[in-house]
This record gives sequence, structure tokens and C-alpha cells, in this order.
Amino acid sequence: MKIVNTFISDQKIPEYTFVALHQLRKTNPEIEIDFICKDIGPYESFFDKRRINWVPQNSIKSNLIDEFNSLSWLKEWGTPSTSHQSPEYFFHRAMERIYYLEAYLSQNNLSNIYHTENDVLIYGDLYDLDEITSSTKKIWLTPMGDCQTTFAFVYIPTAEQLTGVCKEFNSLLEHGDDFLKNTYHLDMVNEMSLLHVLSLQEYFSKFPILPDIKHRYVFDPGSYGQYLGGTNNGHTPGFTDHKHIIGREIMDENIVPYFDEEHKKPLIFKQPVQTAEAFVQPPPQKYELFNLHVHSKKLEKFV
Repeated sequence: MKIVNTFISDQKIPEYTFVALHQLRKTNPEIEIDFICKDIGPYESFFDKRRINWVPQNSIKSNLIDEFNSLSWLKEWGTPSTSHQSPEYFFHRAMERIYYLEAYLSQNNLSNIYHTENDVLIYGDLYDLDEITSSTKKIWLTPMGDCQTTFAFVYIPTAEQLTGVCKEFNSLLEHGDDFLKNTYHLDMVNEMSLLHVLSLQEYFSKFPILPDIKHRYVFDPGSYGQYLGGTNNGHTPGFTDHKHIIGREIMDENIVPYFDEEHKKPLIFKQPVQTAEAFVQPPPQKYELFNLHVHSKKLEKFV
């Protein structure tokens, strides 16, 4: 097993990335971690201390990357205006990093890989997930809404599977922005909406994002982190989005996310359905969040 994370940009690594990497090493002390970026700058000691391998971005080449860059129009959308400055060409880079990840896995014939985004905190041991991921041989990721599936927390069994995703992405991009929006009823074309399109074709398995008695852990595509920590668009904690699967459940008060300050971990309380025969409402059931996707980038509040 290996973790491979990325920061594909000409800019310096954002500070919140180091909080996420520190937490990742803390909860997974023995797993090898590789980090792909252009330059680690003055942070060599940080990487060395936590045994994180720097992979120079410029050392990775592939025809799929070149093809994506020739097809993509996402650079035209520039950088979103957010409370925490987003990297240049944000939408393009968010998809491009999947191609760099694919190229690195393919070049090194890697398998059994986890990938997390740089504003995602991990609270559990990745080896504990073998029972879930061994049930199918597909890529595992987290659906967020009716038209969005995130690449925030991903399990990739083999490099070949991610190669297939990148090839499908390029095939879709060839059709152009208007065609994709109209055909698949998308508000915007980005990596999340195209992952959703592929999920409709059953490309992926899905980590459980809602409490389920069959699973110890619940996984966050982004909605729990937005509720607990606010967003990068100025929303304060308590924010929910009705377009999100989790957001609707929170609005309906079926679930309540909570951060346990004492033990420094996020939890979910689910209210059991009360039967007509019950005289007393049963207590809420408690579930652990395996990861927290902190959209506000204020990760230090949750470690």
C-alpha cells in the first residue's frame, strides 16, 4: 500500500497542505507517502522528518497529459475569487493532477494506492479499509451531489484503472463544453462533474457517505467539512448545500455532524427511526468520520 498525493502548480505549496500531510503521517505512521509537486522549496526538512518522498512534477511525462492539455478549455475560467486564494488555473489544475497521478502510477507499475486532496484530514488507519475495498476491484471514491463526484479521497487498485479514467476524460472533452453540459445536465464541466458522468456508467465503487450500520466509518466528499468548518467562499460553519446528498440529510435533521474536541476527531450522530411501539426515543447512533474535507482550508481547527 502507498499514498500518492499531488500539488500540480507553478505556485508554492499552500500552508494548509502541511497540516494535512502531518495528520496523514500521524494516523498512518508506516505507510509510504509520495508527494508530486514542482518544487518543495524550503520544506525539505518537513518532508524528511515525516518520511515523505518528493517526486518532481517535471519528471513525469505522458501522452495522456499532453492530450488533456491540448483538449482542455478549463484554463479559460481562470482562478475563482475565494477567501483563501486558489491556485492559478484552478479548474484546469484540479483535473490535470489526475493525469499526473495516472502517469506516475503507470510509469512505476504501482497498485493499491490511496490519494487524498490537500485540504483533507485523515483520522483512521488506511489498512482498516481493506474490508471495504476488497469487495470490488473498481476505483473507490466519494459521491457528493446529483451531478458531482469528488476525487478528494480515492482508492485505486491498479494503475490501469486510472488510465481508463483519463482516456474517458479525454474522449468526453473532445465533445466540447456545450455538448457535455446539455447532454449530461451539468452546471459546469470540471473533474467532479466528469467523474459523475463516469459513475453513471458504473466505473466506480462508492465509499459510504451516510451512516450505515454495516460500516464503522463514514467518508466525507466535502459536505461534512463545509458544515463543520465553513467554505472557501465565505460561508460560516453550519453551511449546508441542498444539492449535496449529505446536505439534504443535515437539513432534514436525519444526521448531525460534530467535532469531538477532546479526542480531536469528527463524528456523526444519526437519529434512529422511532417505531410506533416505542415509548421512549432511542439515543442517537454515533459514527466515525474517516476523513474530513475542510473546504475553508482552516485545517488546524480540526487536528
